[in-house]
Amino acid sequence: MTVTAPSKAFRLRPDEVKQIAGNYDMANGWRLEVLGRPAYIDATIDTEKPMRLKAVSKNKFVSGDGNETMELNQGTRTTSS
Repeated sequence: MTVTAPSKAFRLRPDEVKQIAGNYDMANGWRLEVLGRPAYIDATIDTEKPMRLKAVSKNKFVSGDGNETMELNQGTRTTSS
C-alpha cells in the first residue's frame, strides 16, 4: 500500500492567470483554449470536453484524479515598439 499526502494548494497571482489564459497552437495541429483562475485552469483541446486542472505550480496543472497533467511553457514573448 502506498500513501501520499495531498499536494499543497497553489494559487496563481492575477498577472500569472492573465499570462496563461488564451489560445495556443499545438505542435500536432490541434488548438488549446485555456481559461484561468487562481487555483485551476479549464483547458479545452479542439472540440473536446473541457478539463479542469488544479494548479500545482505557475506552469504545471494536474487533474483531480492525477491521470492528466499539463505543463505550459510560454517561451519568450516579443513586443514591437
